[in-house]
Amino acid sequence: MLNFHPIYLIFPLLLVFSCLFKNTKTKAIIITIIFIFTFNCAETGADYAGYKSIYETCLHNKVHGEIGFILICKIFNKLGISYNIFRIIFLGLFTILLSYSIFKLSNNFSFSFLIAYLMYIVYFVSAYRQFATMSILLFTIYLHVRKKQIVIPLLLNFVAIFIHKLAIIQFLIFLIIFICHIFRKGIKPIEKSLVKKYFFSIILVCIVVRILVYVLLSYTALGNIYTEIVSYPELSLINAGLISRLMILCIITYYYLLSLKNQGNDFLFTIYFISMLIYTAFPFELIMGRLLNNFKLLEIILIPFYIFTNKFKKEENKKNNKKILVLSEILLLVVICAVFTSQMVNQIGYNFYNHIFWR
Repeated sequence: MLNFHPIYLIFPLLLVFSCLFKNTKTKAIIITIIFIFTFNCAETGADYAGYKSIYETCLHNKVHGEIGFILICKIFNKLGISYNIFRIIFLGLFTILLSYSIFKLSNNFSFSFLIAYLMYIVYFVSAYRQFATMSILLFTIYLHVRKKQIVIPLLLNFVAIFIHKLAIIQFLIFLIIFICHIFRKGIKPIEKSLVKKYFFSIILVCIVVRILVYVLLSYTALGNIYTEIVSYPELSLINAGLISRLMILCIITYYYLLSLKNQGNDFLFTIYFISMLIYTAFPFELIMGRLLNNFKLLEIILIPFYIFTNKFKKEENKKNNKKILVLSEILLLVVICAVFTSQMVNQIGYNFYNHIFWR
């Protein structure tokens, strides 16, 4: 018996079916509309009730949340818009922004949306603020990589901080890009030769750092200071999140090393690679997960690119690695499905389905 409603399995099956059709704008629009109607228009998700409380009390009480998000809530509330309609508009608009960005960045919209759905469904229907910053980040990535814009992405990510403070990381990334641009020094993608030579050494160093930090904060006086400073002091030496991220990192890195040069996607890989190394190096489970999940989202662009359209360096190289490639794709599918199942089983609010427009 499923611990979550069957609707959460029906939609990904639709996405799998849609992969058979060409990557057209019409298909992207239809999928986006179906998603909004199915999930944004439903009373579902772990944070549904929490955000309802914030929305309905924001005019009279001091509530938790960044000033920008609370301001949006107050504007809609003063207009007499119900919470459910606010939910549809807020999540729907950012779903459209995310879908538009995926369509512009990905070579296979359906497959990218499928990966995004399976790995980030709890954000798309529940974590309003972080979902908004995810959508803004992917849109600004599109503006930078495809449109070569720098100032507008920087400004948009600055605004994102007022929706969710964790967007400070993506703002800092674009601030670095902006500073490099001023000095006429672009950020270069990480060299494949260096990755190939030192990949496992780098991972080992990150794990050693993780162990040292864990020991220091668990068994010394530094732990007391750390607990007083942070809101989420939980430490974890090893967990399912770390294992799944490392497995996907290894697979995507393997694809990257075999692939031909592509300036845009090599840039995305560099950001993704560095963010996953930082995640690995520190045992702050909740903090690091929330800080870096936005950059982990880049997997939805990188994976379809490497699997479907990118040609490998040499045909014989591809032939020699065919078995490894097939095994890696199977492993990738298993990990993604495991992440989806874990979210559905371990999070509340997904074992029922109440649509806003019917009961």
